[in-house]
Amino acid sequence: HALVFELLQKPSDSQGALRACGDLLACTPYPKLKPGLISEAVIQVLPGIRPIARLDTLDGATQHLSASVVVLGAALKRDECCEELAHVFFSACGPASATHPPATGSPADELLNLGLHIASLAQAHGLRAPRFSTPVGSPVGRGRGKGTPVARGRGGSQAGSLEAEPGEPPLAIDLMAVIGRLASVRPVQIHQHTRELFQTLVEELLG
Repeated sequence: HALVFELLQKPSDSQGALRACGDLLACTPYPKLKPGLISEAVIQVLPGIRPIARLDTLDGATQHLSASVVVLGAALKRDECCEELAHVFFSACGPASATHPPATGSPADELLNLGLHIASLAQAHGLRAPRFSTPVGSPVGRGRGKGTPVARGRGGSQAGSLEAEPGEPPLAIDLMAVIGRLASVRPVQIHQHTRELFQTLVEELLG
């Protein structure tokens, strides 16, 4: 895995490294996953999805951008690692208080903001972003449990709280499936700012 993470830092090898990283996360048996490995993969790959915030159209995604989203999805599919996933995605990168969001947010906040950007692009171009299969305003505050809806990405696997429809942009499908899985691993107690981002995204997709 150290070699894969090293290759992720080299632009010339990034595509192969992303595929290898996705395979590593998807295929390695849980007992062989070293503690912190998934967290390190998320931290390494997360910068690769940040260009989504600069997209003007859903057709402008590069292969590297799309592959980075897929790798995050592979990490979030590891249900047996949900505690580590919850920690890496929902831990604030800066100080926070009960009334103020983290100074630099958390990876979850970043994903939710990117989801809002994708939803606004879809609306601006007359497209539909993947929609929540059932209203989740209440389950967002309850953590994992029977109230958590189900999502399906392009592979058809259950993912969290979103489902795609034919003809929707692939990047939107994959990113919303990632956010659906993110909802399924969230801790019971999340920052108010994060909760509000979840709710805003739900309202955008159901609107």
